[in-house]
Amino acid sequence: MTNQEHTAPDKNKIKILWTAGLALCLMVALFFAAAALAGKSPIVNFALAALGGAGAVFCAVKTPAAKKRFTTREIAFIGMMGAIVFVSNYISFTIPLAIGGDITRVHVANAFCLLAGLSLGPVAGGLSAGIGSMLYDLTIPQFIAGSPFTFAFKFIMAYVAGVIAGGGKKSGSSSAKIIAGGVAGQVCYIVLYIGKKFITYYFLHKEPLNVTIAACATSLLTSLTNAVIAVVIACLLAPVFRKVASTQGGR
Repeated sequence: MTNQEHTAPDKNKIKILWTAGLALCLMVALFFAAAALAGKSPIVNFALAALGGAGAVFCAVKTPAAKKRFTTREIAFIGMMGAIVFVSNYISFTIPLAIGGDITRVHVANAFCLLAGLSLGPVAGGLSAGIGSMLYDLTIPQFIAGSPFTFAFKFIMAYVAGVIAGGGKKSGSSSAKIIAGGVAGQVCYIVLYIGKKFITYYFLHKEPLNVTIAACATSLLTSLTNAVIAVVIACLLAPVFRKVASTQGGR
């Protein structure tokens, strides 16, 4: 076995460790940022969120780069799709929940989050979905505290869709891959969203289990409705958006 063959697995292990550290630091930063935005010891929590963010930056620097930096054209597409995601959030109607004035929504924004991943690729699409969705949350007082989680969850949804469908690549992907990417992205988002809601209600708000389950069930129904709408719209529009994104210098 050559030295290169011997060191390759070690490099992969190091990359996995730094990536795991990055994910952990991001979750810590998101948790404390959300607590600060909710008004709970804002100075302390913002300081802890800053430490988590600094740790995430450090891990990101240490993680071996997987690709070159974004081109000007890619940045423009990220901004464009982010704007579309932001505006699409307003096409919705709300359903009030019985706990603490919380609400859930039926909307089409997830369709364009998936579309971003399917057409621009995992990272660029994830950034478009996360930034556009988080900016919308920052305009709604009731959603501000959860905006960091919104960024993370929407990023993951688009990222998963892009990885499976091969979004952002010049070579085409089959319809089956596009549909599989859309479904997988939505499933990941629903698991994260409902999981966060359960933890928030049951462990943080100390609500009874039956009340927590009832609230999560209501949100799950609307999430499934959103999922069907999102997958259908995204898969129908994906071929057109992928063609535009891949022409004249696209990835």
